[in-house]
Amino acid sequence: MTLLFLKQVLRSLNDVINNDPGLRLLASNGLIKLKENTKEFVTQRDIAENPKNLRIKEVEGVQVVRAINDVDFIVSSAQILALAGITPQSMGQETAKDTKYALALVTLQGRENKPKIQKLNKLIHDPQVRDFINKQYQGRIVPVF
Repeated sequence: MTLLFLKQVLRSLNDVINNDPGLRLLASNGLIKLKENTKEFVTQRDIAENPKNLRIKEVEGVQVVRAINDVDFIVSSAQILALAGITPQSMGQETAKDTKYALALVTLQGRENKPKIQKLNKLIHDPQVRDFINKQYQGRIVPVF
């Protein structure tokens, strides 16, 4: 997730799985405080303190791009920003240690040792893939392998 400094907070994707990293990013940058002992996926109900009186609005991802000039900052996935051709002015971002939301290769149990699966896994972890991600996404997407 990337945070852009632009008048209110607009957070992309109004679902629990995508809200969680956005709210945690706001909290890690000191913009909000979350309640102690929050559940695995936090929502706006888990905000304990909002010292800057941020108005947080949830919208579908594509709406973030349309509203970028109408808000102070957005919290959005790097993919949406990249597709819109937006170069983020990041105030904070996830790092490689934030692997909770990392994408992974998965297969059905019992297929993990099949040659095609093993070959794909090897290709995905190739250093050239890491270099491509780093060059192409310039920190908007972080390889965690």
